[in-house]
Amino acid sequence: MKKIYFLFLYTSLCSLAFSAQAQSTHEEELNRYRHLNFATDAEYDLALGRDPEVLRKAKKTQNQRRTGDPLSKKVFGWHPYWQGEMWNTYDFSNLHTIAWFSYEVNPSTGEYSTIRNWNTTGLIQAAHSAGVKVVLTVTNFGEANNAALLNKATSRETLISTLISLVKSRGGDGVNIDFEFVAAAERNALTSFMNTLADRFHAEIPGSRVSIALPASFSSTNAFDVAAMTQVDDFLIMGYDYWYAGSPTAGPVAPLGPSGWDYWGPSQNLTRSVDNYLTQLPAAKVLLALPFYGRRWATESDVVGAASKTQNSKVASESVTYATAKQELATKGYVRKWNSQGSVPYYIYQENNQWFQTYYDDVESLGLKLDLINSKGLAGMGIWALGYDKPSVNPEVNALLRAKFPPAALAAGDELETDRQPVAYPNPVARGQKMFLGKTVAGTQLFLRDAVGRTYPAPVVGGDGSLTTQQLAGGLYFLTISSPRGTTTHRVVVVE
Repeated sequence: MKKIYFLFLYTSLCSLAFSAQAQSTHEEELNRYRHLNFATDAEYDLALGRDPEVLRKAKKTQNQRRTGDPLSKKVFGWHPYWQGEMWNTYDFSNLHTIAWFSYEVNPSTGEYSTIRNWNTTGLIQAAHSAGVKVVLTVTNFGEANNAALLNKATSRETLISTLISLVKSRGGDGVNIDFEFVAAAERNALTSFMNTLADRFHAEIPGSRVSIALPASFSSTNAFDVAAMTQVDDFLIMGYDYWYAGSPTAGPVAPLGPSGWDYWGPSQNLTRSVDNYLTQLPAAKVLLALPFYGRRWATESDVVGAASKTQNSKVASESVTYATAKQELATKGYVRKWNSQGSVPYYIYQENNQWFQTYYDDVESLGLKLDLINSKGLAGMGIWALGYDKPSVNPEVNALLRAKFPPAALAAGDELETDRQPVAYPNPVARGQKMFLGKTVAGTQLFLRDAVGRTYPAPVVGGDGSLTTQQLAGGLYFLTISSPRGTTTHRVVVVE
């Protein structure tokens, strides 16, 4: 009963006094790497023990060219500056937008206190060459800092003008606002700022997009009057920090759905957050950002959700990337367990007489969260943060994205034979049966992938305009047909 009462009190206070927490994950990690200040991506890699040459070689193994088969959902990922040249390992074919993190605001003036290496990073050119947009994230943390910025007209104007100049100078595609712990008193000021910012960007950089990161816990009276931000293009729910660095108990950073009070409670979860925001926003403008990290707590005991504690001058909790959690399980003998109440994996271990609990997300729990995005009809997902999965050695996350958000099929009318594009018929097709492409033109290229993103040898078109399906097992495939006249992607179903 004591734990039930405590969780009720804790969960209730979260939505009312979230700004009282120590710091969000975004701010926590920004502060963790604040001492690093280099001119190039490679210098960050070297400082953090990564070999830039190894990352550049990994680039050759990644599918970094769009082949006409974008995912059916938008994938928006933050690239923190401390990730250096990790962008060389990204599978750009799965990404829609990368947000470079970040322009750190001087709240007194609107100018930046630092933009790190925005002016030199090679990420922008690499992403653009693969058809991926790049936007600049702007960060400002704390009620006092946000009040100082939003309530001073000259500071707001300076910020907007500086952002437009910086984005233009690098050929960027827009801006992402990450203002956290904004007091309710600034509700009107924040709304006005966002609409003005979006209007200016749309006018001065045609085609640019303006987005805002939203707290996981929705409130109709807090600073984020999302329904009134009519000029903003995309809204990213930061679907994490339900359990955060300052939480008094260990728990999942992103529980999927409600649970009993003896675990995580009925209100602090992704499903509730999405449902609440959808009362104010159309699903087509909402993306759910998900954690590619977990969190480790030093705890009082090995009981799930035990009280956190400070031990040996260490903070009670620290973030742990997807790749780190996976490696620890593989190399240290920890046992992965499943918490059905939060729909997340975790592991508990003891070291030097101190208990630790780590809650994280893996392909099973992330898959359930992607199912939520699909079931609610959201525009897509966000990722904090790109590279935390080390995709060059852990390809399963990219495969999951392609399986859950497969390239959209053409409309029925588009799959009829025309003079402008080839077609694929019959479809479904029996294994071993010929599939005809109709009219083809010189320079046509074919690409074939299955539902989990595995690439197959390019199909060979016979003299009669057909290709064989003899080597394909029954299942769902995606056939991309690219010619000088255009590129289309078809769902192909092979039946045994």
